[in-house]
Amino acid sequence: MKYYEQWWELNHATRGNDLARWLLESDRSSREAVGEAADRLCRDRVTVLECGPGVYVDADMIWKDRPEVAYQAIDVTPAIVAAGTAKGLAVRLGSVEAIPLPDRSVDLVYCRHVLEHLPSYRQALAEMMRVASSVAVAVFWRLDTEAETDVILWNTVEDVPDTFHNMYAQKAVSAWLESLGVPYTWERTLQDWVLTMDITR
Repeated sequence: MKYYEQWWELNHATRGNDLARWLLESDRSSREAVGEAADRLCRDRVTVLECGPGVYVDADMIWKDRPEVAYQAIDVTPAIVAAGTAKGLAVRLGSVEAIPLPDRSVDLVYCRHVLEHLPSYRQALAEMMRVASSVAVAVFWRLDTEAETDVILWNTVEDVPDTFHNMYAQKAVSAWLESLGVPYTWERTLQDWVLTMDITR
């Protein structure tokens, strides 16, 4: 486990309820945007991979009422994997920076409120695009729409020490995707920014 991945494993027993509350209180409209991305595939069966701690709530809030969705998830924190497994979900140990699945093996790959806690978004987005066969969706909760460069912030939140809380630059993310030739769209929801990447190119 990497140094920036350790906080939740070390604190899950005492702060797991806080994580669930943060996820429940965060922008519902960005969840709806992720679900709508799956709906637009118009298939009888859609395979979905979630990368990150949303197994606490997203399995119910996004996918429960979509019977065509075959949901699976990964997380770097064994305690979160165990909690998801206890709920009957298909959850395995894994990182969005090194997804343990073959190329183009899942219709839709997404992560929500994860990238800001990594040293950079690039490896994670590259892995999501590698594994997705149709679309990859990343939900940012912190994004600077004016800056040209990213701001990397380590250990700046007293209540959650030893974590990244970065402020990425939308222009920098867009320029990187354009350099790769990846079609993308941004959508502003109530609190979040939803980045949708078209992998059918």
